[in-house]
Amino acid sequence: MKEEHNMKKWQVLTATAMALVMTASLPLAAFAQRADEATAAKPPLKGSLAVVAPRQIPVGKEMSLGVFQRENQEPVPGAGVWALTRENAEGLKNDSALKNKIASAEDVDYEAELGSRGTFLGRTGGDGRIHHTFAQAGTFVLVAAKKSYVPDFYPIVVRTLPIDALVISAPRTSPPGESVTMTVTEKAGGDRIKDAGVWALTRENAEAVKNQIASIRSTENASIGAEAILNAHGVFLGQTNGNGEIKHTFNEEGTFVLAAFKKEYAPGFTVITVKDVPEALAVQSPKVSPVEETVTIKVTRRGTGDPVKDAAVWALTPAEAEGLKAKIASNATPNTDIAPAIQGLGIFIGQTNGNGEVKYKFETAGRYIIVAVEKGYIPGYTQIAIASPSTNATAKPNDGRSNNTTIGLN
Repeated sequence: MKEEHNMKKWQVLTATAMALVMTASLPLAAFAQRADEATAAKPPLKGSLAVVAPRQIPVGKEMSLGVFQRENQEPVPGAGVWALTRENAEGLKNDSALKNKIASAEDVDYEAELGSRGTFLGRTGGDGRIHHTFAQAGTFVLVAAKKSYVPDFYPIVVRTLPIDALVISAPRTSPPGESVTMTVTEKAGGDRIKDAGVWALTRENAEAVKNQIASIRSTENASIGAEAILNAHGVFLGQTNGNGEIKHTFNEEGTFVLAAFKKEYAPGFTVITVKDVPEALAVQSPKVSPVEETVTIKVTRRGTGDPVKDAAVWALTPAEAEGLKAKIASNATPNTDIAPAIQGLGIFIGQTNGNGEVKYKFETAGRYIIVAVEKGYIPGYTQIAIASPSTNATAKPNDGRSNNTTIGLN
């Protein structure tokens, strides 16, 4: 009887314990169910946003920026973009209430937070891009936000100072009265710049201009001041066309500094010397030719290759050529007629035809200096070796590349 009584007692205790366990488990199951429902109600994050934009932009210039999904680089349409000051951006990142919401997995309304802290720039289109023009200089943080995405923070500097420099190209020398073409390009990208102003300065004024522009570079009205400085110290030549070019004819000799300037750019400088510089002649002939074989000599303008008609051609010994060069160097001017100085020297070969050519047969072996002379040109020189009859068997006629011919010298 005692054992039966104990058994019944344990059955009662076991039933009571099971009842307590079942009763305690009901709220836990209900709580778990509510948590699952809350998780299911909150959509999962689709990814993180990434802003692609210039690091710096001038005031008043339209900026294009894109918002992409960081994980796959796909454009994100409908993303809002705000501009915050650095202080407001840091305040947003350090906001304890916002951090608690994120930590508790709440669906944070970033747009409401950003709307009270920054300036709304717009929403991205189907290509994930927006355009905006800043009216004031400053340092900002761009923030892109969209529901179900982690926002992105992107610093940008809006400047009134030039963010690039100009390059101006022109010939190093030019004769007076001849049109000069000057080209203005962007230093960073090489693009040709339309509507850039070009000035001509003296060397002394150019140094003053550079120093004065450097002193105002940090001011808000630097662009207006730079143009005023150039107008005060130089001669305005005009503005570049759609190809970034401007033409000007300098009528006076001198050395000038050309300056190119346009708002939002640092000015560019180059030097041009205006003076009469005679063109030079170039002479072409075989390096080696046998005696009694016709040699063709051609005279052209150096640099262009155009044939020169009526140029007088002589063949001089090396010593005569050196004496002629010394005489020309001590007395020549751009309009000096060299022909009288060479009369009586060497062998007169003749004058070039319309193709700039003259032909001649050398009767005596030796090494000659061919000299071409024409008024208004710097004389041209070249060497030719005439092979003696004893070497004709091995010489390659008119082959300037042959190095196997033995030359007989007079």
